[in-house]
Amino acid sequence: MVAKGHDFPEVSAVGILAADSLLNMPAYWAGERTFQLLTQAAGRTGRGTAPGKVVMQTYAPDHYVIRHSKNQDYKGFYEEEITYRRELAYPPFAQLVKIVLIDEDENALWEKGRRLYDELRRYKDIRLDPAPEIIGPYVDIIKKIRNKYRAVILLRGPDLTSIKAYMRDNAAFFERGVLIDVDPAF
Repeated sequence: MVAKGHDFPEVSAVGILAADSLLNMPAYWAGERTFQLLTQAAGRTGRGTAPGKVVMQTYAPDHYVIRHSKNQDYKGFYEEEITYRRELAYPPFAQLVKIVLIDEDENALWEKGRRLYDELRRYKDIRLDPAPEIIGPYVDIIKKIRNKYRAVILLRGPDLTSIKAYMRDNAAFFERGVLIDVDPAF
């Protein structure tokens, strides 16, 4: 069943398998997305005359996302999620820039990654304002797509305005196989 956009008034039971699978994604938004999908899927049941029942299969029944979605507790989920994001400096408490590197030659990919990392380090070393954290380069979540290798450099900081301008003015960031995603959804 699709979680969004359909109204099936006679649905009185919904089973959600592997309800926690998205929580294993290496992305700061995994909890939010899981909560959205679980509450939306649960919302499909009990719309008609019969009461609704939802059964969730999970390996993490005590995880705050599962707990709050089970109870349809939006406020409780928000309070835990926003605390988590504040402590780990994720949006909305920080900005992110994801630089995706793509190349058919794996060695060339890592060389490109080292060059861009060095450019970012040089920038960071001469700036007086809070410098961004540079994470990577590391293998992208999907290492190879259509015979092209992928790697990522992630920038995180309270305000990335100046480094975005630096990248805009630097030809190295306009090479073939360099994609820049500001405020990525991963």
